[in-house]
Amino acid sequence: MHRGAVARIAAGILFSLPSSGLRANPVDTFGVGSRGSAMGDATTALLDLPEAPFSNPGSLGFLERAELFFGPMWSGNSLWLKDIGRVRSYADYNEVSGYYLGVSGPIGELISLPGLGLGLLTFIPKGGFAQVDAPQRVSERIFFKYRDRNRRIVIDTALAYRFLDWISVGIGVELLMDLWAATDIQLTSEGLDGILGNPGGQDPDYYASGSRYGTDLSLHRKVTMNAAILAGLIVRPLSWLSFGLSFRDEQKVSSSGRNSLYMEPCTDADGDGVCDVPVFEDPFHTTAFYTPLQVRIGAAVRPLAPVCSYDRLVLSMDAVYERWSDYLDHRSRTPLANIDSYAFGDVWSFRFGLEWSPWQPIHLRVGLRYEPSPAPMPIGEENLLDADSLFVTAGLGFDFEELFETWHVPVEIHFFFRWHQMADLEIRKNADYIPEEQLPPEGQSWVDLDPETEEDYDRYSPGYPRYEAGGHVWSVGLSISYRFGHAAGEVEP
Repeated sequence: MHRGAVARIAAGILFSLPSSGLRANPVDTFGVGSRGSAMGDATTALLDLPEAPFSNPGSLGFLERAELFFGPMWSGNSLWLKDIGRVRSYADYNEVSGYYLGVSGPIGELISLPGLGLGLLTFIPKGGFAQVDAPQRVSERIFFKYRDRNRRIVIDTALAYRFLDWISVGIGVELLMDLWAATDIQLTSEGLDGILGNPGGQDPDYYASGSRYGTDLSLHRKVTMNAAILAGLIVRPLSWLSFGLSFRDEQKVSSSGRNSLYMEPCTDADGDGVCDVPVFEDPFHTTAFYTPLQVRIGAAVRPLAPVCSYDRLVLSMDAVYERWSDYLDHRSRTPLANIDSYAFGDVWSFRFGLEWSPWQPIHLRVGLRYEPSPAPMPIGEENLLDADSLFVTAGLGFDFEELFETWHVPVEIHFFFRWHQMADLEIRKNADYIPEEQLPPEGQSWVDLDPETEEDYDRYSPGYPRYEAGGHVWSVGLSISYRFGHAAGEVEP
């Protein structure tokens, strides 16, 4: 292997490490709170959710009891690519898991200010770097909402006040940070054997004179924490009807640091036999994470309440606006900027939820969510993949306080399952929007090139001239809630 090829691969590995991250809030992507997740995330107008700091801070003003909740979640995926004449290959995105912890309650009772509520919600992912994969180029094929190498801690806290019996306003802040805010990585030549062509050091010819160069890579990376404003409003004109409005500002979390590459023969400035002057050293500043501004409008109703002394049916509906037109990729730029009229667009998604309690301690839930894709068809150099999606959700809840009334066990356990199905994509590339050096030789497609023998295989546009993509993502989780004290009355819906 030539020294230039080694340098190119090594530099690519380094440059790929800080660059990729989730492009949607983990709480948005995988769900938070089992009741809301099971109802299709149509939670903007619901009043009795412990995850209220995220769904709508305004609902905290209607709390009558303090509540502590904890819950784990797991998510997996089956996202695939299919090139012309080949079978499907599946994206190597690791499963995601983490824990939710939240507390909320009417703190106004402590200071003689009824209607004042406070809430805190935290999502803590399990693990940090999920994977270190092939060098990332502008044209790499990425399901940008789900690529999960860098996972994020989410902290939402909010305060609300109910001015009148039927209206409450809340405000809060969402903090987003990397699990490992600072990273230092050192890769020596021995550790790079597998990456640079000699797995396990098994090929003696690889060490032949002039064919192997000592290579050391280093990465120093620092990720900033970002804060976004949360705000919400709840209006309950009737005991069985409520309306909600919530706002969350966009998040742009930056990542900065430097990449250094050391190779032999090199400069040994202090005479200790170790390369200490890099072949090159390149500082970087990227957008490690982006999530759009979001506005949610919702309604919740107990439709049988006007005619029944007590009913156990709740319907909820949300319309959600997301401003994806300001999306920035990991290079802190607007993607597809070289294609006229092709850009990320703002979208409206729609969510519906139903909860029915055939027996007072048991709650059955289902939900549906339709989410159009903000991403244009990637006909040019870049391959940021996403498609219109349908989410189907379901869940089950048990209220032990209702089940054991005489024992006073103020505990609830809720389960949820979510299936996210993406529409299949057929991507047809347009050579007018791809740099000439990335086009395969005339008359050939990308699949005609042999990655084992073609030295320039990695520089050609992946999938050219046509490929397909699609898949699904699933999430499951549960939450356990403990409520303190006794409610003064029932909160609906």
